[in-house]
Amino acid sequence: MKFIADVHNAIAQCPATLTLVSNKVYQSFASSSVAMPYLIVGALSDEALSATLSGNTDTLRKASIPIMCVSSTVSNAAIIADQLRVELYNARGILATGTTVLNVHILETSYQWDPGEDGSENGAHICVVNINFFYRSTTPAPVTFTEL
Repeated sequence: MKFIADVHNAIAQCPATLTLVSNKVYQSFASSSVAMPYLIVGALSDEALSATLSGNTDTLRKASIPIMCVSSTVSNAAIIADQLRVELYNARGILATGTTVLNVHILETSYQWDPGEDGSENGAHICVVNINFFYRSTTPAPVTFTEL
């Protein structure tokens, strides 16, 4: 799977969002010396959606990737997140992942505030756009029972 690379490729096709963040898109973290605003594409989580007990044949899975929109003000972080959500929504269903993507679902944003390291109120405001990919894997999700 190459969902992370595909998310970066999809963001590259979001000109209005890239203008808002001055083309600053990072993977997993950004250096503290980077000027805000910017985007951080988070780590991928991947899980079996509904593991099957009978014959262990379920191949339906869900991958999730958060995209953090970081700014010095909550209003700017929200503007960036809303613009990103609109542009990614318009690009849905076109990710070339080498597997069958059944649905790409862009969830509502959530809000976080990261206080400044110096103890001041000069922290980072973060709006997170969560993306879920529902897809069929080539192998079933394993299920193991352990007797307690």
